[in-house]
Amino acid sequence: MIMTSGDASSLATRSREWVEEMISFMKRIDVELAQSGELVF
Repeated sequence: MIMTSGDASSLATRSREWVEEMISFMKRIDVELAQSGELVF
């Protein structure tokens, strides 16, 4: 299980680049888990 927590106010202090990098990372890990058969949705 992968869990994240936070709210919009925590993103307000992050740079646009950081947010975009995090979104890219989350998409990448989703694909990798699905390809390895570990992701059950």
